[in-house]
Amino acid sequence: MRDRPPRRRERDGRWELGRRSEELAARHLEALGYRVVARNVRCPGGEADLICRQGGEWVVVEVRGRRSDRFGPAAQSVDVRKFRRLVRVGQWFLAQAGLPDAPWRIDLVTVTWPATADEPAGAVAPRVAVYRRLEGGAQR
Repeated sequence: MRDRPPRRRERDGRWELGRRSEELAARHLEALGYRVVARNVRCPGGEADLICRQGGEWVVVEVRGRRSDRFGPAAQSVDVRKFRRLVRVGQWFLAQAGLPDAPWRIDLVTVTWPATADEPAGAVAPRVAVYRRLEGGAQR
């Protein structure tokens, strides 16, 4: 049996960048008082990176990892279609949990990894930003 060739995103490191970004985002949110309840939640309407609780609210979290802002800020990369998918995931998740009327919101966490982030010694820390209560997605 032959091994399959790596997918393009695996070859260029996007999958690993995404995984590292989600892990860092979860730790950052926990330090801010969020409680991570679920990761990589998939439903027929879409996918959410994290589902959290903060105070009395449920939070659907989208994580965007970037190597730079060369192609624009990561915060602008959540378009209207992605926002609608996050809404569907949030509604589905709460319905599955038997809490369809619970208060909830959508947050975005961006992680920008500097060019030296892969170097073990003297690496610059990535920049993490949390955007609370997204409304409608970024307009392009």
